[in-house]
Amino acid sequence: MLGRQASPWLRRAALAAAAIGLSAAAAACADAEEIDDDTSVAALTAPRTLAIDEDPSVLVEHPDTLRALEARGLDLGSMLTGAAMDDNRAFAASGEGRAIISAIDADVAATKARDRQVGVGMRYSHRAFDTSWLASSEGRFELVLVANRMDRRHKDDGACGEVHLVYRLAYSNRQATSRLPMTLMLVYPQAKRGDCAATANDWLRMPREGSAEAKATALAGGPLARLGKASKVELNVQLVRWPSTTRQDMGGHAEYDLRVLERVGGQLVPAKLENTPRTDLTEAERAGLAQWVTGNLPQIAAGTASIPSAYLVDQAISASPKGLSRGANRPFAVLFGKDGAGLGDLDVARLGGIASKTALVRRLDTMTCNGCHQARSIAGFHALGHDRADMATVNALVDGVSPHLHEQAAFRRRDLESVARRSATRAPIPFAERGSTYDGYGAACGTGDVGFAAWTCGAGLTCSDLNGDDVGMCVSEGKRQAGEACEESTVSFSADASTDKVSGARVKACELPNGNAGRCVRSGGNPGGFPTGMCSGGCASAGKVEGEGICGVSVPSGFNACIAAGRPFEGCIAGGSKQYRRACSAAAPCGQDYVCSAVANAPAGVGACMPPYFIFQARVDGHLVGD
Repeated sequence: MLGRQASPWLRRAALAAAAIGLSAAAAACADAEEIDDDTSVAALTAPRTLAIDEDPSVLVEHPDTLRALEARGLDLGSMLTGAAMDDNRAFAASGEGRAIISAIDADVAATKARDRQVGVGMRYSHRAFDTSWLASSEGRFELVLVANRMDRRHKDDGACGEVHLVYRLAYSNRQATSRLPMTLMLVYPQAKRGDCAATANDWLRMPREGSAEAKATALAGGPLARLGKASKVELNVQLVRWPSTTRQDMGGHAEYDLRVLERVGGQLVPAKLENTPRTDLTEAERAGLAQWVTGNLPQIAAGTASIPSAYLVDQAISASPKGLSRGANRPFAVLFGKDGAGLGDLDVARLGGIASKTALVRRLDTMTCNGCHQARSIAGFHALGHDRADMATVNALVDGVSPHLHEQAAFRRRDLESVARRSATRAPIPFAERGSTYDGYGAACGTGDVGFAAWTCGAGLTCSDLNGDDVGMCVSEGKRQAGEACEESTVSFSADASTDKVSGARVKACELPNGNAGRCVRSGGNPGGFPTGMCSGGCASAGKVEGEGICGVSVPSGFNACIAAGRPFEGCIAGGSKQYRRACSAAAPCGQDYVCSAVANAPAGVGACMPPYFIFQARVDGHLVGD
């Protein structure tokens, strides 16, 4: 049961579970003697109860609402091509689908050309995305998020910001029902009616309570009416993944392919990525970009600046893990130095929220596509989507929205209300890494530079310099607790993600909720795969919450061989040992490079922090396409 030692957010989760019809005992987890076999296939695939606090005025995120919207014509086929699609055979046959597949095929081919160890399948040490899923009868795209982006109204004076529809690649076959690490985002300008107050109020009238059908009806007949075929598509695909056995110092390595295609003359063609400069600029171009920075400091501070297209890339790679400590995710730091020395003399003293050139460069980098996608994200994504209730527990995310996006959503709601009341004041768009007053576990914090002095940690927490960077992460003072990061090191800084190195690893002592000493499970070794380490140790009852920890299921030995043989995922992980993890929810996120995964017998809305690539749906390898 959740006793007095449980944190307030866990008590709230238990109350929420009871409110949606769970018994107090189910909401609070059973004790060990009440569970027959909590790591069996039956336990790992049992249906889950969803606990999602949806605010449709800014994010439509509940799977039931999204399914109802698809039934009302917001499926990918209708919105991308004008015709519904039963599966990905129709996607591949469409002109839009062919353009998207061609772009990804080219990037996979380029990756293989650079690295002879890259190939599709688990026999390769560097495992590539299998584009045959995009033409398979087993594959489909599911609507996983709708975002009201009125906060982007600075991009087009003739529109009230944008609407984003995010779709995730999914499949069903004899091996699994799963999703894959690929999203397509359709981008629409919002029609402007006067000063945008009317449009803002349309969104604010969307019901937060009631059935999914009622919400979908209001949305489809209101702000989402008459969208038509999308004029812009943004792609995010896990292009290649190296397992932790191949990249032990990092705890694994993954690269995400970022592309934008725009409709020109009825065809989708590659376009430039917003605010993401090339790192191969000539000296003259570099000087021109530095001059642009100097002339646009207030807009950069406000988060509304737009870099001229002459400096931009048409494809970028974001690398995981270790976020903004890696040069591949920081094109501005590669061009001008982390400290901004290459920008020359700049006066940032009067810039709101930016107190040093180091902070200015980091602000610029988190406005790029690759920098933003590695800022408090879910393995390179901000919207993987909450899993439907029928997704097997062992392969489900409790929270498919990143900590970054949760914080940005709160800002967008405040901004929306400001537009609705015609306020003349516009607040700056928050930093991607630190977007609110949240200062709990996992929050970004400053390690010494004056530009991040305000990024402090809450009571009982301290800033850990996990990667030898200007920004660290909030962790417990003293001994690290169950599931917390416990390995500090220094990451080299290179524009080429494949050449980054980790050195000087330092392991921190940790303890478990039962009072026993914990073990820091490292990035490398056996089992490995835990970036920045994770405090762990054996526990008794899967799903039982103790303080800030939860008892989760570990991957058993032989797991990869089992998956490679094409056996069902849940059978491959059944029988794994039970280990303490950090408990998580939408209100209590995991730290950088971890995801909130479902756990058998856990309270509704509560999961365990796990490395993303231990979750089948977040890794590109092991999924076997049948046709």
